[in-house]
Parts: sequence; C-alpha cells; structure tokens
Amino acid sequence: MSTLPHIIIREDGAVSLKEEDGTERKTDLRQILSPPCMEVTPRGCRFVSKKLGVRIFLIEQAPRARTIRLSATLPEDQWTVLTESGRAKKYGLTTADRNRREFTLAFPYTVFLVCVQGISVVSLNVFFRDQPIQAMSDHLLTAAFTKDDVFVPVMDGAIPLYDQIPACVAERAIEWFWQREFSPDIGFLYRKAIAQMETVWDWEHHSLGDYLWILRARFTPFATIKESMGQFLAGTDETLSSHELVYRVFRGHLQNAVPQENREERRDTAIPTFSLRAGSSLIRLGDAIHCSANVEGLKLQPGVDYVVLGFFKPQREGQILVRLEGADDLVVIGNRSEGLRRGLELIKPTPSSLREVTSVNGSPIAQGVKFTVANHDDDLSLTVGKFYEISHIYLDQDGDVLVSILETSGNFYLTYDGGILFSSVRFLVPRLEGNTFQYGENQLSVGQVVKITDSPFPPVPKNMIVRVASVSENNSGQYVATFEGIDGAFTVFQQRKLTLDWKPYIFEHTKDKVIFGKHTLDLASGRFLFFIQAKDTFVSGKSYRIADIVPSKDSTHHPLDLDIILEQGSTPVPLIRQSQWVISEERVIVLPEPLVFPTNLEGAGTFVGRDRNGKDIMIGSMVRCLRESYNDVRWDPRTEITPGIVVHHYPEHPFLYVFYPFDLNGDGYRPGRTLGSSGIPKDYCQPRRIQIIRSRDCQLS
Repeated sequence: MSTLPHIIIREDGAVSLKEEDGTERKTDLRQILSPPCMEVTPRGCRFVSKKLGVRIFLIEQAPRARTIRLSATLPEDQWTVLTESGRAKKYGLTTADRNRREFTLAFPYTVFLVCVQGISVVSLNVFFRDQPIQAMSDHLLTAAFTKDDVFVPVMDGAIPLYDQIPACVAERAIEWFWQREFSPDIGFLYRKAIAQMETVWDWEHHSLGDYLWILRARFTPFATIKESMGQFLAGTDETLSSHELVYRVFRGHLQNAVPQENREERRDTAIPTFSLRAGSSLIRLGDAIHCSANVEGLKLQPGVDYVVLGFFKPQREGQILVRLEGADDLVVIGNRSEGLRRGLELIKPTPSSLREVTSVNGSPIAQGVKFTVANHDDDLSLTVGKFYEISHIYLDQDGDVLVSILETSGNFYLTYDGGILFSSVRFLVPRLEGNTFQYGENQLSVGQVVKITDSPFPPVPKNMIVRVASVSENNSGQYVATFEGIDGAFTVFQQRKLTLDWKPYIFEHTKDKVIFGKHTLDLASGRFLFFIQAKDTFVSGKSYRIADIVPSKDSTHHPLDLDIILEQGSTPVPLIRQSQWVISEERVIVLPEPLVFPTNLEGAGTFVGRDRNGKDIMIGSMVRCLRESYNDVRWDPRTEITPGIVVHHYPEHPFLYVFYPFDLNGDGYRPGRTLGSSGIPKDYCQPRRIQIIRSRDCQLS
C-alpha cells in the first residue's frame, strides 16, 4: 500500500487521486458508494477471506444503544442489590420494573467473525472493541454475552435470490443475533469489574444518556484478530482488509471520474471517531491529557489530568477540538500535524472509573478518600459509624457519583439530583486547628506522646515512642510533624491518605514516678532496687538505693529512653531502652527499704525441687504458694495470688524460703538453739517477708 498513489478523501466528500505521471483525478464520494459497490462486502466488514467456496467475514458495528429482550426475568439477587443500595430509587424504578424483560443497553464496537458457506452460516463469534479496527494485530475483547447467547443461526424458510450471496447471508446472521432473546445472565462476566454493569438495570440506566461511557469500560482482552482468524486462514486463497478492498473500488472509479470542484464546510459538531492523531501520538477516547503549566486561552488548571470525552470539528482545519472531563467548554488541545500544545501531554489511559470528581459540598471525592454514614436517613445499606475507603468512582449522565468501596461488595451512590451529597454522608478531611492535626479518629497534637505503628521514615521507625514537637501544613498541601530529639520534619498526610500511622501512648516522667504504657515505677513505695539475678556489675541478692531517673545518654537511645541512677555505683541501670521497658519483675524488684536476710541469691539457678505440676524450681524462680498440705498458722493468703521469689532452701529438708516485697502476716519464729522437727533452726527468727513452704505446694508463676 505504501508504494501506491494516495487517495485523498476530504470532509466535504471530495475524493482525489494523483497518478504517478502527475495527472490528478477527482470525483464525489457518493458516486463511488453506489449500491453495486456496497455489495462487495457486508456493511462494516473490515477483513474478508476466501477458501474453497467458504468466506470468512470480520464485521465491525459502531457503538450504539440497542433494545434487547431477555428470555426470562432477571435473578432476584440483582434486584435486591439494586434496592438495598438505593439505586432503584435513584433510577426511578418501581416494582413493575422487577419483572421487565426488555432493556436498552449500550454496546461498544461489536465485532462479528462470521464463516459462510453457500447460504449456510458455519460459525458465528462475537467480540467487543473499544476503538475501530486498524490492523490484524489489534486485540479483540471478550464480549458480555453468555455461551447460550451465541450459536450458529439456522436460516429457515425461502431466501430471496438477492440474499443468496455470502455478504447478505452474513448480514442476515447478525440481524438474527440481535433479534433473538438473550440470557438473563447477560453481563455476568463483568458484574464485579465494571460498576455500570453490576446489574442489567445499572447497565440500562447508564446507557440511556451518554452511551459512549461503554468505550471507557475495561473489558477482558481475548486475542488478536490474526490469532482469532488463524484457524480459518490456513490455506486461504486470498485475504484482504477492508482498506485494500476499498482502495481497489475507489481507484477503479477515479480512473474514469470527471473532476469536480472542491468545496468546504466547517461546522463545530461532533466527529464520529474515537481516536485522532496528534503529531506522532494517537489520542483515544478515555485517554488523559495532563496540564503541566498554564496554556494561553485555555481554562485548564496546572497539575490536573483531564479525560478526553469526545472529538469535535474545529473552526480551523487541522486543529484538535475535544471535550475534556471537568472543563466547561470545548478545548483546542493541539494540531494534527504538530501534536499537542506546549504545557499539555498525553498520559496513559485512565480506567473506566474516574480518579476524582469536582468537590461536592466542599469535599473532594477521590480514590482513597474515606467516608462514613451518620444515620440511615438516606437508605444507604452501610454500617453507621464505620469508615469506608473509596476504590473507584463513576460519574453517571445525571452528574451523580457512584462509588465502589474497598472490602465491600456492590456500588453505592453518594449524591442525588445531579450532585447533591446525601445528608448522612460524612467525608474524612484533614484539619489543622491550632497545634492539633486531625483526620477522622486520628489526632496529633503538640506535646502528645505517640507510638509509631507504621512508618516509611528510618529516623522514626515502627514502634518508636516519640513526643510531638510541632504540626503544620506546607505550601504543597502536605501535613508535616516534627518530634522532640529527632532531626527533620516528616509528612503525616498527603494525597488524601496518611503516610505515617500512630496511636496515643501513656508516658509520664517525674522525679518519683515513671509510667510507660502498662508499666509503672513508683518510688513512693520504695527507693531500693533488689536484684534477683546478677546484672552487669551488680550483685544478686543485694539492695541498691535509687538516686534519680534521667534521660538516657546511650548512643542508640530513643528520645524517651530513661536510665536509673544508683547511689552505690556509676553505671546507670536501663529503665527504658529503644522504646522498650527493660526492668523485669523476674530480675529486679523495688523495695521501700534495703533487704537483710541470712542468705543471698549467689546460688541463683540451683535446682531446689519440683512444683505441684512437676516443673523444676530454682533459686530465683517466681512461685505462688498454695496452701494445701501445709498447715502453718502463720499462713498469709496473699501468697496464693502474688508471686514470690525463691531465695533459699535446706538441702536436707523439703522446705523453701519464698521472699515477698510486702510484710506477711504472723509473728515469726521465737529464738531457740535446737533444730526443730520442721528442719528450721530454732535460733532463726523468720523475716516478716519470708514464707516457708514445701516445693510440692508451690506453682511456678
């Protein structure tokens, strides 16, 4: 084709051919498209192939709304979804519509692959396309019909002589296809993927206005045309595209044509096409035009993407005049030969849903925005008080907003009567009031202590405990925060979502008290540390007086880490390190006075017996004393609930000494010089913090 002379068809219908010898011939398009020529192939035929009396036609029909009839009423679940979401009320449907079987539905480019032999249809397959066919390498899309909807038609009855040519047989097969009754499951394949097709009633509602929305829907790719026709093309005598067929017809007429005068007709009306070339780029319906800077004469906002909704005839030849989503007027975005205007660029196509809708009642509706419903006044089948995140947005022909929600099935209208927000809907929008940032239930205030639960910023990792130093909004509309003891500012909210997650955390640090989450150190009850197990240079079984609690100076510390300073040594004892409470009640306890008793825990870890469950008890184990076989009158029932520390035992006898941080009931043993029957020296007076018990009456805590 590239070596053949060009045939030029003007918008006014003038057709011209310039031969290789320079001769120019002209004619009118209507003279070429006479009835005999129209019979070359079926209407809308894009490719045809011939093989031993069999013809295979690839026929394309333009987008349009068609009235179809179903073979039965629609399933009850579709009507339930429609009524519970409030869409039946929005569409003005009544109970009479419940059993309706006729619907007017929009269809995109519908492609038929028809194989004809004589006057019989050997096979008929149906596909969708979102733009006109250009080449055999173009992809077909899976149609929304069921298997029951597509099968080989039988041509019953007498067929007129003029219909007994393959092209007419193919056309009759397609007419039969549209006239038959379709399955109630039509569109089932796309019920979840395309919001406008969730039910057949939805499909119809969106089809009654601007039916071209169907070209922006994302249907499932099937295969290329070449692959789909491959089984028929093997051994074919000749395969011609519609372009090649048309070229043969046009050139034959032009070679004998009488030249006519050119005439111009300029009207600012819609162009029935779904793509236009702008320089080296091809702009399609549904593509997005990004405005990166102010463009002279255009009322477009820099930084915003605009979806192409339609093409129109410009006042000046070569201009590209379009309607953009969100723009009030038609816009000239460029020139066919030179491309887009400076400041505009073509970006990848947007999905069938919109990314943002102009703000409603001052609240922008966009993907990722969260909302809740305050009551059931608007009959929205959503849980009151629960927050929902918008995943996709659809704008219907009435200007109302339909959304799908993450982790929730179905689609829901948020507006009515052309864009009025339902009174029960509450959008989550960020607010900065004084020193407090708020987004829904999330709040961040100066002076507040929080625990970082998720973070992309290494200086403030997950689980760090920090105190907020400041919160503010920058010129880019981002909300940022700074934290005490950490360099830099960190974005907490941008592009309609939180970038930092946190939760309030309890933290209090005074001279005599530290509260850290669920942990508390209160020096009002004692200022002595007693080490059950040795730590660093400290001795187990020895008491140390607390001098102070101060911020940590450790090189790896977090901002709120604390150390305990002891009077007897220069080594600080970590209390909070890396935002974790370090002091363990199994290793260290706090006493009101230094503990003095006849032994210490130098033998920590020494086996001293087994508890009632057969578990090993060691010096230093935490146990609860259960009074079962031991009948000492000095028994304190608190020892059954509060664990004590095993600090001593007699190897020859089965008794353990269990220490408690509080005074026990009882007067203790009276001095004596002989060993009693219990094995306890008579000259030993029991400290009021020691419970003596058999190991079998203990339970490890």
